[in-house]
This record gives sequence, C-alpha cells and structure tokens, in this order.
Amino acid sequence: MFIVGLTGGLATGKSTVLSIFRDNDVAVIDADEVARKVLEPGTKAWKELRQYFGEELLHPDVVCEDHQQLERLCKRNDLSEVVAKKRISCQMPLEQKVARSHFVIDNSGDIASTVHQTECVIRLLRRSKFTWYFRVIILIACLSMAFGAAHIISNFVSNKT
Repeated sequence: MFIVGLTGGLATGKSTVLSIFRDNDVAVIDADEVARKVLEPGTKAWKELRQYFGEELLHPDVVCEDHQQLERLCKRNDLSEVVAKKRISCQMPLEQKVARSHFVIDNSGDIASTVHQTECVIRLLRRSKFTWYFRVIILIACLSMAFGAAHIISNFVSNKT
C-alpha cells in the first residue's frame, strides 16, 4: 500500500490519471469527489459555508501544455478564454507544483503516453522500500492480533472447563 497526493492544475488530466490508478487496482480516494458531495447544494456543510462566506464562495502533479490546459478548461466548463485564464491564474503555477513533486506525469501527449507514464509511476511505487516496510508492518500487526486473539480464546476456553 502507498499513499499518493495527486495534484495538478485545472484541466491538466488529474481525473484521467486517477482512473488509470483505479484500472491498475490502486485504492483511490478522490478528494474532489468527496468535497463535491459534502458541498452539494442543500447539505448542512453547504448551508453553513454559504451563511459564513456568502454567495460568492459556492457558485456552481499532472501537467500539460498551457494552451492545452486552456482549451480543456474552456471546453469542459464552457468558459470564455478570459474567464478560464483568470481561474488558472488563481492557482499555484504548474512549475511550482512540478518542483515540489516526486513524480511528474506529462499529459501533453496522447492517452497512451499518459497511461504509460502513470503505470511506470505505479510500478516504481509498488517496488519502493517504503511499500515493503509498510506491508511488513501490517503483516506483523495482523499476526500479533491473530496470536493475541488465539491466546485470549485459549485462556477463555481453559477457564471455562
């Protein structure tokens, strides 16, 4: 098991990479999906945030080339180029995200290239020492609980007789 924080700018392909992780049997928690559900109009959290911040807040490292990001965002969200550029400018620049990342998946090419890069990252993560250490710790914890439970059951049964 490993934990990955997948980041990227608007419309850079995070959802695509996330689905590739899922296709490779990697357990995934999509924080965007969770946030959308929590902030769905009418929910308690939505009402409280709306009350606190007002209407403005609640209006309805994967990278790619700037022009691709702009095109994708305009198409996906039906935005004008001006509005899309403003949204992009409000985020941390991709260069800063890349500088802070351990792995970078460049989604400027075709889907096959993105799949290949993502699967390479998954293989590296699965082979990493940390992953094996984590698995050993989990195995030891499970064995300890199993032996502990067996000991408790054994004591319970012997005290009953």
